[in-house]
Amino acid sequence: MNNRYKNKVFSLVILAMLTTACGRQENADLQQQSEQATETYKKTLEANGMVEAQLAGKEAYKLPTRPDEPDAILTIKDVQAMTTPEQLAKALAAPDAEVRLAAVQGLNAFAGHLPDVALQRLMNMLEAESDPMIVPAVAKLLGNSCHPAVMVMLLNNLKRDVSSINMEALKVLGDVAGYRTVEGIDALLERLDDGQATPTANLVRSEAEIAKAKVLARNGRALLCTW
Repeated sequence: MNNRYKNKVFSLVILAMLTTACGRQENADLQQQSEQATETYKKTLEANGMVEAQLAGKEAYKLPTRPDEPDAILTIKDVQAMTTPEQLAKALAAPDAEVRLAAVQGLNAFAGHLPDVALQRLMNMLEAESDPMIVPAVAKLLGNSCHPAVMVMLLNNLKRDVSSINMEALKVLGDVAGYRTVEGIDALLERLDDGQATPTANLVRSEAEIAKAKVLARNGRALLCTW
């Protein structure tokens, strides 16, 4: 056997060995991938089984239902039994006007330290309340609170268009405010003198002059506040 033939045979043997080795490696890789996929699938089944078991052990979710009994409607007696300004503040939203008035009257005892919720509702009521018996009581309570936010609201009321001025807010300034308020009233009177002679303007002028006179009668001294 010559050398050329031996080399050819040797090359064929080497190629066969390499092919066999590659095949074995591919088979090993496929086997490993198959085992990993099987393990993943088993874990998925186990997880699904656990979830199903948990769901099976629980009652079906139900939406919360409203109570059969509606919220109790407050009475004047209920309001009179209230002992905190927070309770009374909630009663300010009662549908009955007499109950709302009782809540306002109850808050007079806390005028100097009204909580924010009560203060905000009272300020809203001064503008939105329709009962003519309640609005003056609200204005008086707010005036007695001496809260800075109330002062700003009452003084800003003087700067409104004449047709939208809150009369009770104007009146309470004359009852509780000091000399600082006179400047705002004077500015309002100047606007009224500028050719406005409607019935509303005449009424505002009259109340503004009365409020100013009250303040000046006490030499500009505020009754309760530093306004």
